[in-house]
Amino acid sequence: MRVMLQVCDIFAVEYDVTFNTVKSVAMRIGPRFNVTCAPLMLDGMYLKYVKTVKYLGVVVNVAKSFKCSMEHIRMRFYGVFNSWYAKTRATWCKF
Repeated sequence: MRVMLQVCDIFAVEYDVTFNTVKSVAMRIGPRFNVTCAPLMLDGMYLKYVKTVKYLGVVVNVAKSFKCSMEHIRMRFYGVFNSWYAKTRATWCKF
């Protein structure tokens, strides 16, 4: 991983690209996901280790194997449905 990040740093210098290290994070997935490991550097800044990452609407969680969470989608569905139901029911009940 360190070598890959060093290659990214070299590429950034050669092609005048900057990385947004505030939005760049690291996450471990595998049997040793909860073991503390050495910090990773990108563009002179340490990357933060996180427990969840949201990418293209999919939430990926740290675990022994690859796991996605759909809880946020379910919560949004029920919120929209309850709002719609409350508004349509209120119009039906008026006499």
